[in-house]
Parts: sequence; C-alpha cells; structure tokens
Amino acid sequence: MKDNHTNQILSEMRKLISSSLNMPLKEKETLQAVHISVLKMYFNAKEVIYNPETSEIQLQINDPGANDIFVKLSCENLEELLYSCLLDDAKSIYFYRNMISYCNMKYSA
Repeated sequence: MKDNHTNQILSEMRKLISSSLNMPLKEKETLQAVHISVLKMYFNAKEVIYNPETSEIQLQINDPGANDIFVKLSCENLEELLYSCLLDDAKSIYFYRNMISYCNMKYSA
C-alpha cells in the first residue's frame, strides 16, 4: 500500500507531465528531458529518442550479457504512456522528488 508521501509525489509527477505537454516551445526542451528520464527509468534504457511529428519513440535498452536491444514504439498518447511508466518503488519516488524540485526551481526563478 502506498503512503501519503508516495501518493503526493506521484500526483506531482502527473501534474508535471500534464503541464509539460502544454508548455511554450522555449521551455519544452527541459521538460522533454523529464519525459525522456521517465522513459529511461521505466525501460532501463540507455537512450530514448522521441519524435513528436511521427509520435514514435525509439529505445536503446541495455541487455546484460548480450547486445543492446533497439525498440520502436508508436505512441498515440504520450501523456498516458508517461503516466503508466510512473513507478512507486523507493528509488523511483526519490528520483521523481528530485525531478520535481529541479523543475520547480527552474521555473519559479
């Protein structure tokens, strides 16, 4: 069962994801890094490339003991995909908390 702190962090991440998809172009670069970080963490990917024009995501996934795996995903709804990638383990919550703090500092200044 998730505690209140975990629920609050996940709620803030959902808000960050939602608002970042509607940001002005000059601010999107930093917030797209948030999206890429969420995808990297969830898929344990070395590299993530998102093409908004084609709604395609390319992942380079580290496969220990083998060559890297390259995967292409077609993404009709980036927001829902990012929501589904949010994890509630301690490592992820710590990472999200730091990401939220960074974005709050960057955009409140």
